Amino acid sequence: VEGGRIYCPPGTYQDSVGQATCVACPVGHYCMYGSKYLCVPGTHQPLVNQSECAVCEPGHLCLNGVMSVCPDGQYQENEAASACEPCVVHHSCADGVMTLCADGTYTSTGGQSECSTCQTGRYCMGGAQTVCEAGSYQDEEGQSSCKPCEVGYRCNNGQLQLCPAGTYQPNTGQSACLTCEVGH
Repeated sequence: VEGGRIYCPPGTYQDSVGQATCVACPVGHYCMYGSKYLCVPGTHQPLVNQSECAVCEPGHLCLNGVMSVCPDGQYQENEAASACEPCVVHHSCADGVMTLCADGTYTSTGGQSECSTCQTGRYCMGGAQTVCEAGSYQDEEGQSSCKPCEVGYRCNNGQLQLCPAGTYQPNTGQSACLTCEVGH
């Protein structure tokens, strides 16, 4: 105290006139020269009695001195962020981290918190779902490749179809059946 004025050490403040003691700086703030300041966006302070704020960590956003994990479907790769970004297509975002969908899974829109299982008739790689090419099929979910069409079948749109009566297919990987010759 000097001349009726109190000098507070870093991490404390006093905003009332005529007080003889300093007050601990609250969470979400930093205190210097006897004054209290809210942490700026992109920084936080989880402790009391602090004279500076900490930089926000990747996967989080920091507002009003509080650090929060990004909501599901959003991510943040950088430090000192005050906002999170929507998840990108072919990825999932949980706990503030963006991850490419594993083979056999996909997302078709952004902002997803988890990847979906690949559907039958399709294959999934790099987070994208693609219809099997003509001459191939997929009869199982969650696959990363298609199977070649079998003998006696035709394959289109990822589906295995038995050749109809009066037709045949002696080869694998085909998308059409051949007409039987007269007398066969």
